[in-house]
Amino acid sequence: MYVTGVVLAAGRSTRMGCAKQLIEIDGLPLVAHAVRAAAVSNLAEVVVVTGAEHERVAAAARAVAPGCRVVENPVFASGLSTSVRAGIAAASGESDAVAILLGDEPAVEPSVIDAVIDAFENSRAMAARALYTDDRGGRSPGHPVLIRRALWGLVAGLTGDEGARRLLAAA
Repeated sequence: MYVTGVVLAAGRSTRMGCAKQLIEIDGLPLVAHAVRAAAVSNLAEVVVVTGAEHERVAAAARAVAPGCRVVENPVFASGLSTSVRAGIAAASGESDAVAILLGDEPAVEPSVIDAVIDAFENSRAMAARALYTDDRGGRSPGHPVLIRRALWGLVAGLTGDEGARRLLAAA
């Protein structure tokens, strides 16, 4: 299965007062951690969607994954949905699915990405997402979110800060 990783890293992080994806942890910007995990996983390609701080975010992504493709979303201020659309539009024509990751989530390990791809590939599901177990045994949904090509047409209906939740519900 050919899966394109789409790292969403376009936001302004207005509540934080700075671009969250550029905050450093362990000497690297958050976005670099997310892009590196995607690049060393079993994803076939990695697309990074930028917007605010385009040049700095693109440089951070390329520093850890020179082969990633960077797509600038000029309308990122209109909400997350525009970045989801830009990332899916940039996926290779060979792509069977996209795996959506967030550029400000540095703790998603390549092994998690691979496990979700493996489970997804062996299922007939149209969409899937990672589930994380908390310290009390509860399960919480998280990223990556995988979406088969057959659902990509529904992306046009996403608006504002809506992400893949509606696509997951439609699957």
